[in-house]
Amino acid sequence: MKPLIFSTILLLVIFLPGAFSQPSVQPWGNIKSFHVNGEKMNFETSVRSVKPGWSGCVASERCNWEGTHKYEFSEKTTSMSHLLQALPVNYAIKVSETGLNSVNVEVSVEITDELQQEGTFFCFEVPGSEFVNATLGIYSGQKNKETITLKNAVPAGKSEYTRATGNRIILKSGTREYEVTTAKNTEIIVKQNFIDRPGFLNDPLPAKEFVDSYPGQPVADYQVYFTMIQGNAKKGDKKTVNYSVTLKGSIDREGVTLKIDPTQPGRPFKGIGSNYRVHDLEKEGEVINYCLDSLRVTWGRIAFDWKQWQPEENVDPLADAKAGKLSKAFYDQIEMARILAKRGIPVIVTIWSPPAWAVDNTRNNRKGLEHDTKISLDPKKIDKICKSIASYIEYLKTDYGLEFPLFSFNEVDYGVMVYHTPEEHAFYTKEIGKYFASRGLITKILLGDTGAGTIQSNKIVIPAVEDPSIHKFIGAVAFHTWHGCTEADCKAWLLSAEKLNVPLLVTEGGPNSAQHRYSQNFLEKSFQLSEIDLYLRLCKHAQPATIMEWQLTPDYSVLTGNGLYGDNGPLRPTQRYWNLKQLGSTPEGSFSIPAEVDRPNITTAAFADILNGKYTIHLVNNSAERKININGIPDTVKSFDVYVTDAIRGMQKTETITVKNGKASFMAGSQAYYSLFTNNINF
Repeated sequence: MKPLIFSTILLLVIFLPGAFSQPSVQPWGNIKSFHVNGEKMNFETSVRSVKPGWSGCVASERCNWEGTHKYEFSEKTTSMSHLLQALPVNYAIKVSETGLNSVNVEVSVEITDELQQEGTFFCFEVPGSEFVNATLGIYSGQKNKETITLKNAVPAGKSEYTRATGNRIILKSGTREYEVTTAKNTEIIVKQNFIDRPGFLNDPLPAKEFVDSYPGQPVADYQVYFTMIQGNAKKGDKKTVNYSVTLKGSIDREGVTLKIDPTQPGRPFKGIGSNYRVHDLEKEGEVINYCLDSLRVTWGRIAFDWKQWQPEENVDPLADAKAGKLSKAFYDQIEMARILAKRGIPVIVTIWSPPAWAVDNTRNNRKGLEHDTKISLDPKKIDKICKSIASYIEYLKTDYGLEFPLFSFNEVDYGVMVYHTPEEHAFYTKEIGKYFASRGLITKILLGDTGAGTIQSNKIVIPAVEDPSIHKFIGAVAFHTWHGCTEADCKAWLLSAEKLNVPLLVTEGGPNSAQHRYSQNFLEKSFQLSEIDLYLRLCKHAQPATIMEWQLTPDYSVLTGNGLYGDNGPLRPTQRYWNLKQLGSTPEGSFSIPAEVDRPNITTAAFADILNGKYTIHLVNNSAERKININGIPDTVKSFDVYVTDAIRGMQKTETITVKNGKASFMAGSQAYYSLFTNNINF
């Protein structure tokens, strides 16, 4: 990132709260929402190439690993360019804020080869749950061409609501009015489709199939398609169009009731953790030590380079390791484990990539455009696999004095890089766990450690959960947050951990595994708030023992400066750092307790250390400023200290509020993360 871009970002941080508005522009070009006077206005824009027959589309979306992605943002402008996955469609988007409630979206598309399609479109999509019975008018200039009413579904016998020629739409519900305008008339098509992987799953793929229904989603979202290229496209076709989006709506400032229930303590929360997949400790050490010295890190996870440890099947790996013949990065990873162990931090050891001799080359698990390698291990070599892995863990014990409570393969659901079926996962859990025990190692298996926190990925642990003979080898259950993490997803993972009576760990935390492709976005306000919002939802619904950031190193850093994100100033915290510090200040010994709110766009989680009378309430306000009224507070609690992290404040104490008759209240500003701690908590 260029220094000029950073200076404008700092100006944004300084002046934003006075404006109380900001579009949430994603690095792949989509606008996900817009805060107007603090009120969150929900919609999403995208570029779509629709398949022939309107069976589906390929859209601008985050999980597109192809090609070169360009992205930058400044105070009021975001620019990016990429391609639609597996299609000869290059696109570029420039989003410019033009007012406190408006943006201009400049969309350019270029076709690089022949393309069979219904057309290339700019799509404006709104939630079905919010716009049932809304009216949508299509205009040509000031002339109203047609006005329709949006229903629970497209009328029987029709595939769409309408299509008409115009340059403007006005969409009105009881609380919202959205207007999208372009300079010239074009065909506008109004649809209502479910997709096979809806956005709320946090699991978006560029290729989307239109389906008749989706479980748990009673009303499909509504799509307004502005035609850019109609029908099949030819090589060399180009189009640039500007779309003006203006938003109006009532601002919900009604007070919020937040009720906690300390009489129903759940599972313990130890605090935040981190991954440490280091490559050069000399270069990475300053960031790592800064975070370890200033954050309470409760769990760590390192990488075991199995390919380097034993590249050949019938070679004793210990000789080269003891002789110091392996790479500096290999020994730096061991040194990282020593640093954590000296601080009393338990460490998980994880394998990403296997050596060639351990691979079943007859298996090809990859399908279509899948990005991940999906390598299968060779079950016929299970004895050698077990011995090789155990010898590494034993080597670190005998030569370095290190013991690891947990071992895992990384993301076996996606195959990054080892892939397991549910039955295979149970098999390797049992065989490796049994071998560890036979060697006298304390290390147990971390079940799951999946790339997705979805119900689908949870199925991989079910055979092991249902086989009592495997339970003694399982030390914990884990998932990553890159996909899924809805309430239903979280509860499925919680149930698996409860059945085994072991901790549930979130071993890789973050909203987007592809974030490194556009690293400047780590500093964007809505991204930073979305991360802690995700973590509070996890705390509430999954009740993990820890949430482990990816990573508290220069990779995905929560610090800036010293060249990180193009900033050559001094090393210092970002908003993400303060978010973690605030969550991690939940006292050890705390148990999750129920916490409910009665208004939308507010996320909360609460904890209680009942023994010592310490209570903690966390809340993200993603809506307008409003009063938060808290009920259910124990009689022993007399006051709370209120702390806030937002775009300009980092875990700053704002006030002390008094508790009377089990109730307390405070004012929560918009787009901010608040934590309430009883004043007997020492940070």
